[in-house]
Amino acid sequence: MGLVKSISEIFLWPDTEETPLIDLTEYKIATKTNEYTGTIIYQNDFVIKFQERNNKLVKILKSNINKMVVVSNSKDYTAPVAKQTRYI
Repeated sequence: MGLVKSISEIFLWPDTEETPLIDLTEYKIATKTNEYTGTIIYQNDFVIKFQERNNKLVKILKSNINKMVVVSNSKDYTAPVAKQTRYI
């Protein structure tokens, strides 16, 4: 029973310990069976928690990822310039 408990602790991380990333970079992740497009919410050495464009949450083991490509980077976004005004 002790072995089963320790194995479940390895693969089931509680969400309370996760620190979300504040990165709006959009990625395309390809595994053997699926392709996902969205943003990374959390990652550690073993798993990536990923939010797709349709707001579906997916956990992907890093060992299952075949290809990972940056689709768009939020740092490239520039806001439109507001009209300059002069106040006297």
